[in-house]
Amino acid sequence: MIVRRRAVREGTAVHWRFRPRPGSDYVASGFALGAVIDLVERRRPASILEVGAGIGTLTTAVAEAAIRVGLEPSQVAVEEIDFCLEQLDANLGSLGDRVRIVRRAADVPAEVAPYELVVIDGGATTDLLPEDQPGWTAQDERAEVAAWIGRLAPGAIVVVENERAPQRSHIEAEATRPYRHEHVRPVDGSPGLHLYQFDPTPGLQARARVRDAVRALWFPRGLRLLRRAHLVVLRRSGPDRAAVAPGGDSGA
Repeated sequence: MIVRRRAVREGTAVHWRFRPRPGSDYVASGFALGAVIDLVERRRPASILEVGAGIGTLTTAVAEAAIRVGLEPSQVAVEEIDFCLEQLDANLGSLGDRVRIVRRAADVPAEVAPYELVVIDGGATTDLLPEDQPGWTAQDERAEVAAWIGRLAPGAIVVVENERAPQRSHIEAEATRPYRHEHVRPVDGSPGLHLYQFDPTPGLQARARVRDAVRALWFPRGLRLLRRAHLVVLRRSGPDRAAVAPGGDSGA
């Protein structure tokens, strides 16, 4: 997957819109939000599931992207923390009419269409405050995955925001259909997202292999080169280190 710059700008704008709001400590990165926006606008999924709606950052990004392209998908958001549910309701405003909110993935009604896009932005112990963590176990994490993975539409895409290694291991363990995995990151080397394309075609697999080869060249070699070049530029434009007075009492 290659994320369009315009979509990243849109995602970054949503990220910064939500940063001042209560509960925004763990909102998705602008890059990850942009990638999901890009998927909604390009693929136009008819059924979308978000696991871990939080205060509604990604939920809002998905709903607004759907509106821009004239799409009215079945959009389901999973969240069970009461504080987040209150903030989600307040932050969505009129967009809330477009979103069905449930506490667990297993609570999604059977009549909801198979998911064409699933976004994982929660549902892990590490997403919870320390006082809430004892009530959520590795078994709960796996049960959440098991509740939705059997309801994927043909060719579905699953996006895992950030690293979330335990949840990715559950996805890979529970999957009964072939999939193609890609780790999609911005050039600065930040975590980005993990993308699973189910039922990949030979053409998709070939394109993904090319992207993997390019990433293998860039991470870490290209990234190290970029950082070294950045340091050179900074050193040329700033004062010489030997000319900078040490801190503390100068004795003057």
